[in-house]
Amino acid sequence: MHRLGGAQEGGSAPGDRRGMGQEFVDHRRYVAGDDLRYVDWSVYGRLGEMQVKEFAAEESMHLVLVIDRSASMGVRRDGQPSKLELALDIGAALGALVLWRGDGVTLLVSDRDRAPERISFRGRSRLMELIDQLDGVEAGGGDREMLGLREFFRRREMRSTRPVTVLLSDLLRPPADFDSLFTLAARHSVRTHVIHLAAPEEVNPPLSGRIELVDSETGEPLVLEVDETVRKTYRQRFQKHLDAIRGAALKRGIAHVLLQTDEPMEEAVLSLLRDGRLFR
Repeated sequence: MHRLGGAQEGGSAPGDRRGMGQEFVDHRRYVAGDDLRYVDWSVYGRLGEMQVKEFAAEESMHLVLVIDRSASMGVRRDGQPSKLELALDIGAALGALVLWRGDGVTLLVSDRDRAPERISFRGRSRLMELIDQLDGVEAGGGDREMLGLREFFRRREMRSTRPVTVLLSDLLRPPADFDSLFTLAARHSVRTHVIHLAAPEEVNPPLSGRIELVDSETGEPLVLEVDETVRKTYRQRFQKHLDAIRGAALKRGIAHVLLQTDEPMEEAVLSLLRDGRLFR
């Protein structure tokens, strides 16, 4: 693993270089023990709140975790974890690996009442803060994270780092939405990985007879008769949806992993670590 330790070892990336060959990434709240040299006093003067500047060393890695918190992610069945719980566990594992290396992690979070917020962490000492932040994530946030991710790709922040984005989602949106998102990622040279989460009954529903389904996003009910013909049609449509998203990802050089909630999360984590797909 090659790490760059100081300005004399840094690359020649263009742009404003601050301090010891580092470039400004983001602000975070001041905590006791932080170096006062990095307090942004102009922010304090405007807002009366101490904010610390965070910098990314040239050529360092920065992981951007985007966790889908739509209502469908929070559904739990048959004692299995919800898709959101699995996403948070995977996010914590990947984040721990990156912070332990001394690199940075940004968590893209939102709720219904505010625009997406980027919360950044760097280094081993920030691991428990990341875990605490993930523990507070709940389902029901709509799709603001996707909007925030589009904005991140457009602005292509952290230009002095090697940004790696991991999207954890059930991808229950039209494939065309993800095709445009993947196109943005490729256009702005952001390495992106998609962990596609699904419940087993979404892949192969064991339903039969007259049933009522309720849309977890809208609450709208749907009553239908389910037989083998209906199940076969559903499986074909699910596979078509999966193939469309996977094809759009592969076309843009984006890794796509399907993980069901009854499978160990280690499968997804290891799939990103194999062949240096996450750490290069």
